Amino acid sequence: MGVWRRLPAEIRSMILEMVAEDYRFKSEQYARAGYASVCREWQAVFEQRNFQRLVLNQERISDLERVMGTKQRREYLGHLFLRVRLNHYDCAVCKSKEDNETIRNSLDFVSYPIEVDRIRRESSPARADIGTWRLFPERL
Repeated sequence: MGVWRRLPAEIRSMILEMVAEDYRFKSEQYARAGYASVCREWQAVFEQRNFQRLVLNQERISDLERVMGTKQRREYLGHLFLRVRLNHYDCAVCKSKEDNETIRNSLDFVSYPIEVDRIRRESSPARADIGTWRLFPERL
């Protein structure tokens, strides 16, 4: 990092912007996340981008408070998306009484957005969007 610090601040800023922009369109989900751990200067630049928009699923809700632990990260958060994965079902299921697992899944489905909203309100003024999705095995 010795050479990096000897570069003028304007040049360092330009390089960081180029690196950040280069990874903006990568299909790799966490392509630029590691850059935040290079040094504090890089952390400030990349965390701001990394935490502007968070997408989490129900398995990651418990990690949200820990990940958003710093005031800076909470201030960076602009959008928080919760994706709840639904199990496969068809209309035949609708005609029968719900079993205990279905009832538990329904309760979980209601509790996920409530928990995310509680964490969001305590930590950030971010806008929250909640959606659902279901994998279609025949399309995999």
